Amino acid sequence: MKYIACVNEHIAVYKKRHKQQLTFHEELLSAGIVLNEPLITVMPFKIFNWYMKLIEFFQSDSRISQHIADYFKHIGFTPQQFLHLIGTMYLEDRGNYNTNRHTRDDVDGSFTHMFEFMSKNINIRQRHELDIIPIRKYPIYKIKESDRQYIILDFVLLLEKMYEMFINDFYFDWLKAKDFMFDEYMGIVGKFFEGYCSKILNRMFEWSDSKIQCTSENKIYVGKNEDELCDVYYREGKNILFGEMKATGIYSSHREGFTDSMFGEDKEKFYKSIGLNQLIKNIRRLHEYGEQIDEDFPTGSNTVVYPILILNEKYYRATYVPVALQERIIAEFEKEKLPSNIIVRPITVIHILWNGWD
Repeated sequence: MKYIACVNEHIAVYKKRHKQQLTFHEELLSAGIVLNEPLITVMPFKIFNWYMKLIEFFQSDSRISQHIADYFKHIGFTPQQFLHLIGTMYLEDRGNYNTNRHTRDDVDGSFTHMFEFMSKNINIRQRHELDIIPIRKYPIYKIKESDRQYIILDFVLLLEKMYEMFINDFYFDWLKAKDFMFDEYMGIVGKFFEGYCSKILNRMFEWSDSKIQCTSENKIYVGKNEDELCDVYYREGKNILFGEMKATGIYSSHREGFTDSMFGEDKEKFYKSIGLNQLIKNIRRLHEYGEQIDEDFPTGSNTVVYPILILNEKYYRATYVPVALQERIIAEFEKEKLPSNIIVRPITVIHILWNGWD
């Protein structure tokens, strides 16, 4: 994938298409995904850990615990075997082209079964010319039907079969046929993501005299209605870390390479999906409801807010993403001014793979 991203002239060209008004950095955020997403490095051992934690979470949720057991039975692996086989293929085969052709001894047939599973020759409709979903879905190519010879097409995509693509596969290959609603499933994935990140944040700040508060610890009442002021809240004096966590996915329609692919027909919907609109709204009402989550909140005093978004997709690690989001924040606060006692610093976008996590 890195080779294709470096040499393919199609994905390095901006394809102009404006259904709505966009800034330069919004265009870059949208069109740059095809070129830059494959170049973002991954940390294999962290992906192994996410996979194990995700499976444990699914097994503990009564809505899908039986489904996850049935899915693994259907594909012919245990969750532990799935991790062991992909991990071994990545760590031992990477860069070894003889092994990539699958000349290893396979006593119990488990590796052959995995190579077969990952190289199914199933026709998957491409949504557009840059859609690599067939390779994401099946990242191994079978050279000959008669021989045990295969090529691992991309090792990063192989690893993604344990997290990003696993989330996709489990729904579309199993739950969808069981009439399980997509929104309910993504709600479960979102709860996993929030819980996983919250544990890391609590561990990171356990040294502090101030307590970091995550998700349900930030419940407020707006009239008689319960709401959440933010997903992440941490205060030292008048300095406040304030943020949202979102497990929103990036799909084939977002990867068309056009300057508006990420935004589709509705830019507002995109910013809502990644939590930015929610973050802006909550900064506006921080002084109004801050005392409900923090009895010592400095209401009326000058406060400095450090906004953060913690996101699940690796593309949001691209260096220009925060610039586009910061432009959006500035534009929104210019439309409706904040009180003079609230100072908002530039946004920080954190991916789950960010150094220092886990």
